[in-house]
Amino acid sequence: MTALDVYRDDTLVGHLRDTDDTVEFEYAAEYLVHIARPISASLPLDPSRTKGPRPKAFFGNLLPEGEIRDALCRSYKVDSSDDLGLLSHIGAECAGALAILPQGERPIPEDAAFERRYVALEDAYDFGQYIQALQGSPSANFKGVPTRMSLAGAQSKTVVARFNDEKIYRSIGGATTHIIKIGSRLNQRGEELFPGVVFNEYFCSRLAHACSLRIHYTEMLPYQTFRDGPSEYVFCIERYDRSIKYSTKHVTRFHQEDFCQALGRPRTQKYEARGGISLADMFSFIRDPDQIVIPATSQQMLLEAILFNLIIGNRDAHAKNYSLMRSGFKAELAPLYDLVCTEAYDNIDRSLPQNIGNAEHFETITRQDFSTLSEQVAIRPNAIIRMALRLCNDIEAGIHETIAAMKPEPFFSTAAATIDKITTIIERNIAVVRGLLKKT
Repeated sequence: MTALDVYRDDTLVGHLRDTDDTVEFEYAAEYLVHIARPISASLPLDPSRTKGPRPKAFFGNLLPEGEIRDALCRSYKVDSSDDLGLLSHIGAECAGALAILPQGERPIPEDAAFERRYVALEDAYDFGQYIQALQGSPSANFKGVPTRMSLAGAQSKTVVARFNDEKIYRSIGGATTHIIKIGSRLNQRGEELFPGVVFNEYFCSRLAHACSLRIHYTEMLPYQTFRDGPSEYVFCIERYDRSIKYSTKHVTRFHQEDFCQALGRPRTQKYEARGGISLADMFSFIRDPDQIVIPATSQQMLLEAILFNLIIGNRDAHAKNYSLMRSGFKAELAPLYDLVCTEAYDNIDRSLPQNIGNAEHFETITRQDFSTLSEQVAIRPNAIIRMALRLCNDIEAGIHETIAAMKPEPFFSTAAATIDKITTIIERNIAVVRGLLKKT
């Protein structure tokens, strides 16, 4: 039996254990007395509802997926189905505010000495050596410091801390502030499976910002594989679930959960296909005043995000790629993340993650599907059409603004082919949406 403790900062939230092929989560007695705030919409304070599929889904959704998960399980000698066993090794730094540790361990407090919380990567070459170590193993023990972090998803990534001194820090117990995307794995010929994916995500993220959508600050960070060699780049995004006090280099964690967690569904149901989460499920939750602070605002933001992803060709914008920031008993929609034009790659499934109306593919969407979408999300058809056409205009203008802003960047010539391909796809998608929705 695996037994873990769940903390929020230095407060014990509860106990997690697996017994008889199920998972049980129990809120700590003092937490129920002094704080008494659920950590998820799917894990209320009612003890009778914290055993079985819901806690298994919530905590399982904190873990990486696919080949990254398989590699971690091999590294730690954990069975591929053992969520808690894997969390016991990498649950110290998760999405949101929770730290999940082996029973008896405690998190390092944020007021501990800086040297107890972080260790610096000295320069671009040191950063490059760390990246190479992660590409070899996602659990890399780099310079004697193990990697203990858990972020959901299939892409190779890590988390670091950055303050106001331009250095990059690895965490040895302190909260991290930024997520680093390293790029796609290589095929047998040594070629990237998804060429230029870091530039792809940077361009799409900058495009969202140009369209006034909520997304945290992004940039491309340089590293060197060889000392004094040419710069290569990784994608970096500031964590929206962290706040930095630069004067003291202290970090505050904020709690969040994705839609799979909020709805109590396992990660295998992040796509609508085969009975997974649908837009109707997501919008039913987001308009519930018992769950959401201002339902109308979050409802509009979610629809805008879904339409933006539809137009930019992001066919992997599934239910785990939309999240909620929790405060007390209620939540609000989190800023956007994981914005990638997946249509740029032939080896990625192009079916829609959630149906638009009855359409399972972008190419088969009709005007009637937008009417059906209106019923699914409980928003008037004309409001959806106006929003979609406005986004077409904003994205079209935003492409030119984004490219102009990126041209002075030192990596632009390397990224140009990827950006050209994405731009062609998005402009085609804009033409399709306009053709469907503009009055003739």
